[in-house]
Amino acid sequence: MALNTRPHSFTDLPDSNTFYPAKLVLLLIFSYILLTPSFDLMPDVGMYNEKRILECLIFLIAAMTLLFDKHLRYKWIDVFTALPLAIRYMLFSILVIGLISATNAQQITAALLDVALYSLIFIMIIMLAAIHSLVGLKWFASLFMITLLASISLYLTTFVSGQIAASLEPVPLLQQSLFANFAHLRFFSQFQSWTLPLVILPLLLVPRLSRSLKILTLIIAAGWWYLLFTSGTRGTILGLIIAFAAVAIVFGRHALPWLKWQGIAVAAGLLMYLTFFFILPTISNNDASSVVENTVDRKLMHSTGRFRLWEKAGQMIADKPLLGVGPMHYGCDLDNKTAAHPHNSILQIAAEWGLPVAFLLLALILFGLFRWILCGRNLLLKPPTQLVTGLDEAQLYPALLASSITAAIHSLFSGIIIMPLSQMIMIIIIGWMIAVYHRNGEKHLIKKHSHFALIALLLISSGTLVYTTTPDIFNLFEMQQTFLSEHPTSRVLPRFWQQGRICG
Repeated sequence: MALNTRPHSFTDLPDSNTFYPAKLVLLLIFSYILLTPSFDLMPDVGMYNEKRILECLIFLIAAMTLLFDKHLRYKWIDVFTALPLAIRYMLFSILVIGLISATNAQQITAALLDVALYSLIFIMIIMLAAIHSLVGLKWFASLFMITLLASISLYLTTFVSGQIAASLEPVPLLQQSLFANFAHLRFFSQFQSWTLPLVILPLLLVPRLSRSLKILTLIIAAGWWYLLFTSGTRGTILGLIIAFAAVAIVFGRHALPWLKWQGIAVAAGLLMYLTFFFILPTISNNDASSVVENTVDRKLMHSTGRFRLWEKAGQMIADKPLLGVGPMHYGCDLDNKTAAHPHNSILQIAAEWGLPVAFLLLALILFGLFRWILCGRNLLLKPPTQLVTGLDEAQLYPALLASSITAAIHSLFSGIIIMPLSQMIMIIIIGWMIAVYHRNGEKHLIKKHSHFALIALLLISSGTLVYTTTPDIFNLFEMQQTFLSEHPTSRVLPRFWQQGRICG
């Protein structure tokens, strides 16, 4: 049967209620956010590798869904085509430069894996925007809010249970031991950077939220802030301070609802922190010094080795400014026993993919934030739009802006763009922003070359992911033990896997 190459308009497609595969993908992603922070689903591979394997599995399921569900594929292309032409050319340039850089890298397989991973992340972002437009804002927002609050509640339950159990023992209360199911405390903090600005969304979006649900949401939000103060993560705190200032400046009085509810949650969370780690230990003589030393008593300007990591990245940029040392190849530096990434997103991209890619990505981010702010300001000047959906849609603009700014600032000091859980929540946030921004945009004709280009990208990226990771999955423990035996003074350096060194 000959392929019908007539241009398609998405308005010809069935009603959105028939898109069950799209809803399944969305449920898988939200289930990942719900379960992986609190539950050890694959104990044999470790907490970090578990999150990576499940992330890759969801990517592959989503890719297969796009391949076999033509309606979702057409909608994906429709959303992508709605992006400005200059943005699409910039994205294509990044892909081409990344592939050239990978083929010139020392470990081509690892470099191609990095390109495939970020290609799939981009595919997932546009797919989330496409699914959003199919299921509708109310369904998407409601499911996200329920998932996020449930995920936080589960983690708070685990945290408080561990804290109570530790306080009953005649031993010091250790900060790291409180944050379960994360290979490192900072990986938990990356999740918080994305979600702290969004935890009060029900209070903003639902005008007629019942009193009991308001109180429940505030309790959960206060607990989430309490965990931030307990972790003492400076990158998240700095990002939030800048996000608060940015939201207040660009949205003015229209940001007051978001600022008010967050202010209440911050005050309650801080009170909880002072109570549990200053007041109660004084009364009960429990030793909470580990938490205090790593929070309020921590040296603010201590870099924990970051200056050396940034210097290494700078040297790589100076040596290979155009194409970089190769995707994922910061972890190929044999002299670097501190980390497999430079703890700075811009330096990482510039060192590994080259300065042109770093400039293109920075331009994309700034352009996107600028357009988001302009659209949000225009919408907030109009009457509330909850009459159509039951939600005050305009309040999404300050909340999602704060989330993206907090994560962006934190990424300058951490591996937010690397860690699997952070990548998954990043997909949701950016995809949601694209969907909301283009929600009322015009439909586009879907041409044959776009259709085949997407299929090719899906097949190549998915095939590369499967080919390069399958041999590792069955040998993760052995790989980690081999590295530790060959480098007895070193710790594992997370990147794609928990052991992220790809050379030596």
